[in-house]
Amino acid sequence: MNKDTVYWIWIQRALGYGSAKTEVISSVFSFAEDFYRLPYTEKLEIGCFTAAEAKRLKNLSTIEAENIVRICMDKNIDIVSLGDENYPSLLRRIPGPPAVLYTRGCIEAADDHFCISMVGTRRATAAGKNYARQIAYDLAKENICVVSGGAKGIDHYSHLGALDAGGITICVLGCGHEAGYLREFDPVKQEIIDKGGAVISEYAPYDPPSKISFPIRNRIISGLSKGVVVVEAGHRSGSSITAGTALEQGRDVFALADEVSDKSSEGTRALIFDGAIPVVGALDVMVEYLGAFPEYRDRVLLQSGANGSNYNSIMQRLGSFVNDLEDDEVKSIVNAVLNEKN
Repeated sequence: MNKDTVYWIWIQRALGYGSAKTEVISSVFSFAEDFYRLPYTEKLEIGCFTAAEAKRLKNLSTIEAENIVRICMDKNIDIVSLGDENYPSLLRRIPGPPAVLYTRGCIEAADDHFCISMVGTRRATAAGKNYARQIAYDLAKENICVVSGGAKGIDHYSHLGALDAGGITICVLGCGHEAGYLREFDPVKQEIIDKGGAVISEYAPYDPPSKISFPIRNRIISGLSKGVVVVEAGHRSGSSITAGTALEQGRDVFALADEVSDKSSEGTRALIFDGAIPVVGALDVMVEYLGAFPEYRDRVLLQSGANGSNYNSIMQRLGSFVNDLEDDEVKSIVNAVLNEKN
C-alpha cells in the first residue's frame, strides 16, 4: 500500500467493479491522485465516461476509500493497486484490470510461479471432484500454481489437490474477505495462505456476493493464468463464461474430455467442439507449455508418447510438440519411449 492507494480505491468505487475504464486511466496517468485532482471538465475530455460515471467522479469524495483502508489495516488485509510493483503482471495486461486487489497471503505467488486456473460446476459429481483434485495435485507437484474461485464443487477440490501436493494455490473470491460467505471453507483459505499462496478479491472487505459479482470475478481467475482448465460445466454455466473470458484475454482453454456424466459434461463437450484443448490429466496441460518447463521437457515428452507402440504412432502422439527439437533429440526421445515399452 502506498499514498496512491486511496485514490485507486476511489476510482474503483466511482466506476464500479469490472470497469474497463481503469485501463484507460492507468495508461494516461502515472498516479491515480493525478486523475483525482484533474478538473472535472478535463476528466470529461478524456471521452470514455458515461453520464452516470461522470456524475460519480464529480460527487464522490475519498471518505469511503479512506474508511476501507482503515478496515483493511484492522483486518490484516493488504491492498495492492494498479500503481504497485507487486500487482500481478499477467492480470495487469487484461482488458479492464481491477483497480485494486484486497489480499491475504503472498500475492507475489502469481508472478513467482507458472499459473493454471481450474474452474467447474458447484454441483460437481464424485468423478468430477476426483478429476479436479488429481489434476490440481499433479500440477502443483510440478511447482505450477493452481488458481481457482474458492466455491463449492470443482473450485474447492482444485484447491485441495494443490494443498495435498504441498503446492501453491490462489483463491479468487467473488465477495469481500469479511462478507461471511462459505465460512466452512475458512480453514482451507487459511491453509492456502500458510503454504505460501494467497486469497484475493476485487471487492472491499464487507461487500456481499451477488449474481453479478461472480461473473465479474471470473476475469481475474483467467487473467492470472496462462490457461484455464474446465473440469465439469453445465450448458451456459459460469465456467463456460470464464472460458469465453479466457479466450478474449488470449489464454488457452482446456476442457475435461472424459464424460463424467451426461449433464455435468454438457459445457465441456461444447467447449471441445468449439476448439478447447481436450485433457484427461495434468500432463495434457503441461505438454502445451514445454518451453516453460525445460528442466523436465524430456520426461513430459516421454510420458506423452507412452501410448504409442512404434515410431510412427509415437510421432503421431507427440504431434507438434517435437517441431522445435533437433532431429537427434526427437530420435533420442522416441527410442527412449520404445526402450521403456520393451
